[in-house]
Amino acid sequence: MNNEDKLFNLMEKMYSELQEVRKEVKDNSNRLNNIETRLDNMDNRLDNIDIRLENVETRLENVETRLENVETRLENVETRLENVETRLENVEIRLENVETRLENVETRLENVETRLENVEDRLDNMDNRLDRIENVEKTILYYTIGLDKEINEVSQTIKEHNNMFDAYSVEQLKKQKQEQ
Repeated sequence: MNNEDKLFNLMEKMYSELQEVRKEVKDNSNRLNNIETRLDNMDNRLDNIDIRLENVETRLENVETRLENVETRLENVETRLENVETRLENVEIRLENVETRLENVETRLENVETRLENVEDRLDNMDNRLDRIENVEKTILYYTIGLDKEINEVSQTIKEHNNMFDAYSVEQLKKQKQEQ
């Protein structure tokens, strides 16, 4: 084996090792991109949770305020009840009416909560579907970019090899003509 062959073999080996290093760098970069994307997604999801939590806190404050109002009213009713027995029947009728209304409100509130949970579930499902779509899109983009790079590298390598073989073939033809 002459020096040119050794040099050629060494170049092929170095090129192969370079390809492996490039692949490892690209794989690590893709893993990092994936992690960054997942973190961005988590930030967005936490933002949504914050919004939802603020909504729940506001609703709870409203209920607490209403409860304080109801408690105040009830204390007034109890005081009035003790002082004015003649109105007892009237207050009982009103109280039953309030209880009926409260039950209706509770029923409506339960319905609204159920609907809210359904909306949240649907929103979660949409988030999951979008996550899957985004992952497919990233995978397609990743492979497309990788294939373009690999095709360009292989094309360049083929051109280099063709040039080397053309030069080698020309020298061999010259040697054969000289030997004749």
